Amino acid sequence: MRILILAGGEGSRLKPLTDYTPKCMVSVHGKPFIQHLLNGLKRHDIVLSLKKDDTTTNNWCKENKYLVEYVYEPSPLGTGGALLHAKPFLERNKHFAVFNGDTFMDINPANYLNAVSSDVGVFISEDKFDRKIKNSGFYIFKRSFWKRVGSIDDYKPGVSLEDLIENTPKTVIRIANSFLDIGTHESLKYAKSTNYIPK
Repeated sequence: MRILILAGGEGSRLKPLTDYTPKCMVSVHGKPFIQHLLNGLKRHDIVLSLKKDDTTTNNWCKENKYLVEYVYEPSPLGTGGALLHAKPFLERNKHFAVFNGDTFMDINPANYLNAVSSDVGVFISEDKFDRKIKNSGFYIFKRSFWKRVGSIDDYKPGVSLEDLIENTPKTVIRIANSFLDIGTHESLKYAKSTNYIPK
């Protein structure tokens, strides 16, 4: 299954850690966070959406022999803009999944294809950090989705994925698998103190 990982965020909530390090390269259990994501999704075909100047993640993947494709945002586009910018990598697929690049979930997205009965499947589950049920940052899109949206030029820079799919037919699916977002100093500290993300 083809999967887009949205890893081009500025990481503003994790500053100063992200002043010189991409958010997806922040260390958890002595490894870059992106390594945990890629290991969990290794049976799939991965596309990484990165900031235009992120050579750190690219070089690390090549040095460690992770066979992924890359799409670079020419400027900060927001999660929705990044998805539209990655369209050439995704539009030929009957379906594809999207994951936030700062969120870990122990899951095989292919197991949930039949649960999606509309253009987009939005998966909600428990956040391991605050124990609240919310959007997990995991989505499945059908190819028909592209007919519902315009080109990237039709949107303002910074459009979120949630705004992009707001008027798109979607299926909201509650799943048992919890997730952990490492996007704040507090949640990152929690991730490092538990074994939810495998060491």
